[in-house]
Amino acid sequence: MKPCTEVCRSMMDRSLRMINAAKMLLNTGEYDIAVLLAIQAIEMCIKAKLLEKLGSIPRVKPLRRLFNELETAFKDRKNDIRDFFTKNKSMFVMIEEAYISLRYLDRLIAEEEASKIVGFAEKVIDFAKKL
Repeated sequence: MKPCTEVCRSMMDRSLRMINAAKMLLNTGEYDIAVLLAIQAIEMCIKAKLLEKLGSIPRVKPLRRLFNELETAFKDRKNDIRDFFTKNKSMFVMIEEAYISLRYLDRLIAEEEASKIVGFAEKVIDFAKKL
């Protein structure tokens, strides 16, 4: 098994490649796939940070719950994490709704919504990288 730091680095790198791919997909009009990839990039990044801090990855999917895990793991940054989530709650709701509707319903994502989600995903990744 690979050392935790190597796995964490690999996961973070994959997260960054996913967000870059999501941005490319936006440019080709593949909005639904761009959004799904951006959401996966956020999850991968947060899970990499949790693995780095805790030595394990929680089996949690919703971003809300992953942020709760971050608060628990990074006690010294709990207020920063909570503030970030609270200030961006409407975007987290938009992401959850988009994820559910793309995964389980036959919904199309408009360019504006996809651009917002991909841009926000970059913001979340930048925030998480600094923890």
